[in-house]
Amino acid sequence: MLTSQYEGHRRHSGAFSRFFVLAVAIIMLAAVALFPHKAAAQPISLADLTLEVQLMPEVQPGTNGLVVGVRLPAGTALPVTVRLPLPEGANVFWAGEITGGPMEQDIQREFTIVEGVGGQAVEFTAETTTTVQYDAMYGSVGIAGNEARTTLAWRQTVDTGAISIGIRLPPGTELVEPDPPAPPVMNAAGESLYSLRPFGLEPGAETSIAVTYRAAAGAGAGAAQSPVRYLIFMGLGIAIVGLVLAVLGQRKRQMST
Repeated sequence: MLTSQYEGHRRHSGAFSRFFVLAVAIIMLAAVALFPHKAAAQPISLADLTLEVQLMPEVQPGTNGLVVGVRLPAGTALPVTVRLPLPEGANVFWAGEITGGPMEQDIQREFTIVEGVGGQAVEFTAETTTTVQYDAMYGSVGIAGNEARTTLAWRQTVDTGAISIGIRLPPGTELVEPDPPAPPVMNAAGESLYSLRPFGLEPGAETSIAVTYRAAAGAGAGAAQSPVRYLIFMGLGIAIVGLVLAVLGQRKRQMST
């Protein structure tokens, strides 16, 4: 009698164990279906891409805004880990993905400052779009009379195919002795937009652009009180060629706070 009861208990225990294992397996399959595994982000090379850099003198009094971004190839399999060069002294306050709509729809991503080639870089993950950038405050503006001067000191800490550097001056400002002479392109806000022809720079190499500017002639009393709004490109010896990409030029988020 005791043996029969033991065998019956063992059969019931075995059935319960198999049912429990089956239930756990079903729950795990359901969890996978509801919450699919996210693919691990792989680093992406920028060696064949053009890095877009925009310097915005005096986006806040005495300092500059800096926007650095890149457009990844169409069809890039996401997610990917992106690494962008970071000039020494730049203070990053936003990094993420550009959706192409209002700034409020852009996707902010957590970022880390990592070591690149001869300097630092900003690293973050792109999961949704193929246009990525970071925004930073950078450098200082020196005032001498009615003139102002600032410099972008750039080190190529990440290998990219080319660099396109743009400068956006505030409304009511002008260049002095641009070479070759060329009027700026104006945006709807009255800001002067300039860009340099894309150029190559080896990883770890450096270049700098000195920007000097003043109030434009006839800009009005308010502009006349501003520092000089002219800029001279030094060290690169390349021409002013046109409009800076608007998507980069419109990002001033948090710079006034």
